[in-house]
Amino acid sequence: MKIRKGFVTNSSSSSFILGFKSKESIKEELQKENLEEEYFEEILRDVTEATKLDREDVLEGYSEEIYYQTLWEIEDSLYVPYSKKLEIRKTEEFQEKLNKAIVNRAAELEQSMEGLSVFVEIKYSDNDGFRYSNLEHHIAPNMNCCLAVISHH
Repeated sequence: MKIRKGFVTNSSSSSFILGFKSKESIKEELQKENLEEEYFEEILRDVTEATKLDREDVLEGYSEEIYYQTLWEIEDSLYVPYSKKLEIRKTEEFQEKLNKAIVNRAAELEQSMEGLSVFVEIKYSDNDGFRYSNLEHHIAPNMNCCLAVISHH
């Protein structure tokens, strides 16, 4: 949880679920990403230090993490006034649409996990400077080993 004192910036953070064939292949797979040295070292350290997750943990955590992101995307697609959004959220139709979207996203993630056995979640924030802004917005989401991006905006 972030607690800020003083001026509050419009910062963001994102989590990235990365998947690898094995623990032993992590470095080799990251080398294939052709990252600049500073980013390679940062990501390799973060992946190495991250808690290794199993398939079930990833899927369960992902479904929970994307709840609000998915909810807001569905709300935005409805083009309703802000004052009506809370009312619409309560409808059975909206809840069914939300649940279906979450299940579909989790199924897509599960499919992308095929053939991989090591999973980690790493997080970068643009509040931590230019380097981490690049990691959050440009580098991590575009890596081949990145299976999912979870926005915490």
